Amino acid sequence: MNDPVTELAIFKTIPTVSEQSFREAVLASDRFLRSGPGFVSRRLSHSRETGEWIDVVLGCDLATAQAAAQNFMAAPDAQAFRRCIDPASVQMRHGSPFHSA
Repeated sequence: MNDPVTELAIFKTIPTVSEQSFREAVLASDRFLRSGPGFVSRRLSHSRETGEWIDVVLGCDLATAQAAAQNFMAAPDAQAFRRCIDPASVQMRHGSPFHSA
């Protein structure tokens, strides 16, 4: 049985990126995520306090999530999303769900 995985990405967008262009880029990147094996869900949140985005993707297992992350880098539907992000701000984590309410 596969152990589900949570992928957490925290990042900031480049200051010149508009909310509308970022929204469009997010929707395009969703197409890539949904088309891949093992995708369960995605939730993207924004912290007005820090300006950071919190991207939480749930997947079926760590190996599949890591492969999807590698493929994301080259996926045409992910390019606009990647151009919106300040690469120096990116923090990535993976974990196994412990509790859900």
